[in-house]
Amino acid sequence: MNLKIALPLIFATISGSALADGAYVLGQVTHSSLSLDNTNFDNALSVGGVTGLSSNNTGSGNQWRLQVGYKFNPYFAVEAGYMDLGTANYSATFAGGTANATEKAGGLDFAALGILPVTDTLSVFGKVGFVAAKVKTDL
Repeated sequence: MNLKIALPLIFATISGSALADGAYVLGQVTHSSLSLDNTNFDNALSVGGVTGLSSNNTGSGNQWRLQVGYKFNPYFAVEAGYMDLGTANYSATFAGGTANATEKAGGLDFAALGILPVTDTLSVFGKVGFVAAKVKTDL
């Protein structure tokens, strides 16, 4: 899992409906395949003298995000929230034992939106922001 502490995000999207000015809440649930690069864990075990190593990894595949936003006027809004980027698991068996690792990632995100109303019910917006993410590894 590869994350950066300050990751710029730039999106251009078409919104199906224009939000009224004021506060709003966003939620997102996604599913994807998560995996770890076994190389780092395998190398650490091999350096420690492990023989007969066999390893694999799996991930939860479920990520979610919850944000609150505030639309100041028809042209500008800000959003902030928390995102859970999922969990990936590593397991290994070798002569004389086993090893397990878990990596969990998540963090805060902040964004500013520039909005261009096209019609009363359609807007185009650009979103720029950053994510302050943390990856926790247990081995």
